[in-house]
Amino acid sequence: MNTLKRNVTFIPGYLACWILYLWFSPIVRPPACYIADASLVIAGVGGLVWANHGGFRRIRWRWLRATARLTVGMILFLVLAMTVVLYGWRIQPRIDSLLTPSSPEATQEQGSFSPYAFGSNTELSAFEVGWYTNQLTALGEGSFYSLASDTNARAFRFTCLRSFHNPFSVIMTFDGNGRALVTGKMASGAGGYAPGALCRLRRTTIQSREAQKFLDLVAAESFWTLPSKIETLGCDGSQWIIEGVDHGTYHLVDRWTPEESSPVGRLGREMLYLSKMRIWFLY
Repeated sequence: MNTLKRNVTFIPGYLACWILYLWFSPIVRPPACYIADASLVIAGVGGLVWANHGGFRRIRWRWLRATARLTVGMILFLVLAMTVVLYGWRIQPRIDSLLTPSSPEATQEQGSFSPYAFGSNTELSAFEVGWYTNQLTALGEGSFYSLASDTNARAFRFTCLRSFHNPFSVIMTFDGNGRALVTGKMASGAGGYAPGALCRLRRTTIQSREAQKFLDLVAAESFWTLPSKIETLGCDGSQWIIEGVDHGTYHLVDRWTPEESSPVGRLGREMLYLSKMRIWFLY
């Protein structure tokens, strides 16, 4: 098989594998998703080197053959890496519904959050309430605090406001049978700037066993006793806000760019996993 035939055999098939992988792959937990990405890249590099192996042999000088192979490999690696980085749909949630801007049922009032939920600094608290409420309004979300008036309600909401990337929320609502409806939402703007409007929505239902595992994690991380606010600020980054309502009890935890191993980092990532949304720039 000559070089041209090998390329004709390999390249279309390899690209087809990528297209299928990008479109149909469900969310998988890190590091498995990164291993899958790396495997496809390595397969592409190795395959292209194999496809052009005969062509490289025709190069007279050995050092030039080695340089050619390395160059081809690097080019393919960079192309695939840029594909992963630039095409946001690769790791954004697939569009179940494309929504047009509307008037979401959300409130701009201070009552959207518990009084002093963000600390005793009332000026800073007012700023954060306004910022977060505007972002939640764009996501079509209203006051979670008001759910505490329903003594039968059990629900959680994770809101991630990334400075330069789309804000998103994950809402988990538990029913009387132990199952949970998980709703993922994303707005078209940026968490640190204008939020835009709701543009993506994904809903899925998880069964009682998986829902209970999440509640066990909530208990293990002592969510209900975590401090609502820790005064940690930095340049850019993101705000992670997790709210919980459980039979009349409301609690909010707000952190700036939490560590992956922290309670908020673990809970937020678990909710993101259950939503089946795949977010690349998670920080």
